[in-house]
Amino acid sequence: MKVRTSGGPLTVDLTLTPLERRSSPYQELIVGEAEEFGRLLVLDGEIQFTELDEFIYHEMFAYPAAIASKAKRALILGGGDGLLARRLLDLGIETTLVALDEEVVKLSKKYFYDLGASSLDEANVIIGDALKFTADEKFDVIYVDLPDYVDVPFLYDERAFSHYKSLLREGGILATHVDYYKLGEMLNHVKPFFNHAFSYAAFVPSFISLWTFTMLSDSPLDLDTVKSTNIKGRYFSPERMWQFKAGIIPSNMSEETSEVIEE
Repeated sequence: MKVRTSGGPLTVDLTLTPLERRSSPYQELIVGEAEEFGRLLVLDGEIQFTELDEFIYHEMFAYPAAIASKAKRALILGGGDGLLARRLLDLGIETTLVALDEEVVKLSKKYFYDLGASSLDEANVIIGDALKFTADEKFDVIYVDLPDYVDVPFLYDERAFSHYKSLLREGGILATHVDYYKLGEMLNHVKPFFNHAFSYAAFVPSFISLWTFTMLSDSPLDLDTVKSTNIKGRYFSPERMWQFKAGIIPSNMSEETSEVIEE
């Protein structure tokens, strides 16, 4: 069967050998294997992550905000596969995860347990709607690991960010993601809510795109702590964080020449 991966204006079809298909009230789910990327999760025909390169996305998303916020309590909105939660739990951070579709959680535990879905047995997993989730205590860091802005913009509009911020402690960090060509548009929605922003990027092969991550806070972001961290991943290091103006990607942006740039 064919599935697609999209990045920017590009769409590529991949041949997939299905391992299991399920339907939920929210989407069609497939776990399969592709020669190019190994085992992967597909939702409504779109690749969500692959064995080959999931660590690029999840490390670059997880570590900078966790380090800069000195987080003890984290909230993940989305991320029902557990791979982002795995990184936070490994740092000793108490993690709550709110996933809409329980089938994603079940399939991930069945097929991606050793890849990181083991976190779903350790985190506080709540099956529910991110836009309706409430908590008695605020969180140090919140990750908006929901479907891409292009597909569900209402999860990234002013109403949504107002709700997400209500769950954040004073001075905490909210981290989000988006394909590079929609970064400027998305940031326009968050301007009324945060005083400081830092965006960086990584190329994710299975997304065939430069994927951006943004940390948002009312307090100045502690980028010095990120730059001096001893935390290293398979991909993450402070040298691999790139900052750039919304909507602009320097032609000379590369791993070899990029570095963390303070606000």
